[in-house]
Amino acid sequence: MQHQIDFFEKELKTRESAASTSAMETVMSFESEKEGFLRTMREKDKILNDLQKEVGWLEQESLRRELEAFSVDTGRG
Repeated sequence: MQHQIDFFEKELKTRESAASTSAMETVMSFESEKEGFLRTMREKDKILNDLQKEVGWLEQESLRRELEAFSVDTGRG
């Protein structure tokens, strides 16, 4: 009888240890996924910011060219 109790106590400890390890792996996996998500968001934000700057520059360049064309046309007319 004592042998069975010892066996079951040992089995319980083994299962508790396995459950704890599994929970820790789940937490670590979640943290890793969260870090990857945040890194992706930062990269996206940088790309979007760079794109907005580029669009602003292109708009200014377009207006500058229109003004130059208008000045040339006005000078000829």
